[in-house]
Amino acid sequence: MSKILGVVAMYLALILAGCTPAPPSVAGDGYTAQIIVKFSDATMNPSENIFVDQLSHDAGARLIYVRPMSGAAHVFEVRGLHDAAELQEVLRRLAKRSGVVYAEEDRVRRAQ
Repeated sequence: MSKILGVVAMYLALILAGCTPAPPSVAGDGYTAQIIVKFSDATMNPSENIFVDQLSHDAGARLIYVRPMSGAAHVFEVRGLHDAAELQEVLRRLAKRSGVVYAEEDRVRRAQ
């Protein structure tokens, strides 16, 4: 019984500690972030270079395909940004694109 209480106490401590977003990385070419983009057509292959080039053009920033996620969502890295405001503009532009259900920042959460 005491093991169960110890496990429950540990989970409660983790929940109460809260989470904060990880800081974005800054590469030599500027601010770099990862985004998640969900497409309405689950059969398409957004990892193809031509598609990534078109998506980059529409976003107004250099995108690099990272990996697929479940539910027709995919992770892209955005490079060459100057700041977080520019990332928000990229997300806004992608969200307006035909075939995009949503575009959001991929935030890694870490316990404090």
